[in-house]
Amino acid sequence: MAEQLQKNQTAQQRLLGDVSHELRSPMTRLQMALGLAQQESTTQSAREQYLQRCQLEIERLNQMIEDALALSRLENTLKTIEKKNLNFTALVQKIIQEEQFVANETSIQITLSAEKAIELAGDHNLLFSAISNVITNAVKYSPDNSIVEVSLSINEEFATLVICDNGIGVPKASLGELFTPFYRVNLARDRKTGGTGLGLAIAKQAIIAHQGNIFAKNNKVKGLSVTIQLPL
Repeated sequence: MAEQLQKNQTAQQRLLGDVSHELRSPMTRLQMALGLAQQESTTQSAREQYLQRCQLEIERLNQMIEDALALSRLENTLKTIEKKNLNFTALVQKIIQEEQFVANETSIQITLSAEKAIELAGDHNLLFSAISNVITNAVKYSPDNSIVEVSLSINEEFATLVICDNGIGVPKASLGELFTPFYRVNLARDRKTGGTGLGLAIAKQAIIAHQGNIFAKNNKVKGLSVTIQLPL
């Protein structure tokens, strides 16, 4: 218990430091946009653009805070999650249905290949959040008019979910860091897509809470595959 408390304290301190650092950029942009909007020489059209920028930065701040709180709860919880029997295949299908709505904006198709209906014990909300974050990430970094392939299989020990995109992948040295809070392979790219850098970290903690595994690897041709293994 003492060791766990120490780990929780260390994780909390690290997350607080990371959040404090990450909040600076949107706060700075928000202050700049407000300052420009308040200038007497600013035209009405420009003022509206600056105010829209303020709204965007506020939304990013809100999302970052929500993600940080979710991650903190996962990293620092001492209680065992409440698992219930669930239809994992149906859960994945529901997530794909919701994510497809966003993917349609860039003509990306999310496909599912599943051997059969798979049932396992898990926390519905945590698993939903974890898988949604991974698929959202795959869609985000996939080129327009491409396919995100999701496959679901089972063996005697695990249910295995693989999410494969057709993006540019990541440098080999970065594969092990993808699930670290606020880690970004390409800062400019992540700013463009509006990511907070916490989605995959949240997914990892949710899967760990289920005694599962999550890892990423580059595809042979192009793109990235994220594999989630959950014990039956």
